Amino acid sequence: MRGHNSKQRRLKHMLKLKRRQSGRLQNMQRLKQELRQKLQNEHALKRKYVRRPKQIRPIDRLLKR
Repeated sequence: MRGHNSKQRRLKHMLKLKRRQSGRLQNMQRLKQELRQKLQNEHALKRKYVRRPKQIRPIDRLLKR
């Protein structure tokens, strides 16, 4: 009986650890997701600003003539 009890105790400890780690894991995943979204947003903004000069260039060419 004592051996069984010790096994249960060890399992309980493992469950506690797992629960704590899963919380940390979810937190990490959320942070990663936020970072990825931030990078995507920055990329989209850069793309927007990269397009702008292309639209301005032909106008500049017309003005030079």
